[in-house]
Amino acid sequence: MRQQWFAALASIASIATVAAILATSASAAGLVIGDNQGGPPKGYVGQSYNFGMYAVPSEGCHCDAPPPVTWQLTGSIPPGLSFTSNTVGNATVSGTPQQAGASEFDVTATDGTGNTASHHYTITIDQIDTTAVDQIVTQVGGVVTILQRFLPCPLTILNPILTGRPSGC
Repeated sequence: MRQQWFAALASIASIATVAAILATSASAAGLVIGDNQGGPPKGYVGQSYNFGMYAVPSEGCHCDAPPPVTWQLTGSIPPGLSFTSNTVGNATVSGTPQQAGASEFDVTATDGTGNTASHHYTITIDQIDTTAVDQIVTQVGGVVTILQRFLPCPLTILNPILTGRPSGC
C-alpha cells in the first residue's frame, strides 16, 4: 500500500512538473503580428481605406493571444487615417486619406502574459489618376466597366451613363 501511495505522489508531482513546463513554454513562445492582406494595401486620396492586423501566439495554437492585448503605434500614419485597437488582439488603420505620400510606422503588441511582438509597415497613398478614366472611355468607345472604389470624384454612374468631370478632388 505504501508503494502505491508513493507512486501516486510521484505521478502527481510529474503532472505538476509537466504543467509548469508547458506553462513556461507557452509564455516563452511569444507573439507574432500578422495581417490577412500581405501588408498594407495601396490607398487613394479621398477613398475609404482599411488595414487590419492581429497578434497571435507564435507557437502552439491557432488561437487569440492571452488578453488583454495592448497595442502601441510609433511613427506616423497618413493624414485622415486613425489607429484603433482592442484588447483581444486586433488593430486597424482606417479612414479616408487626405494626401498622397508614404508613411512608415511600427506597431508593438503586448499580451496579458507580457509577450511582445513588433512589426514595421509602410502605407502608400496615391492620387487617383483621372486621365486613366478618360483613356478607358476613349479606348472602349463609351462602354465602361469601373470599380466604384477607383471612380474619381465627382464622377458618378447613373445606369448606364458615366457622368461628371474628373477633377482629382
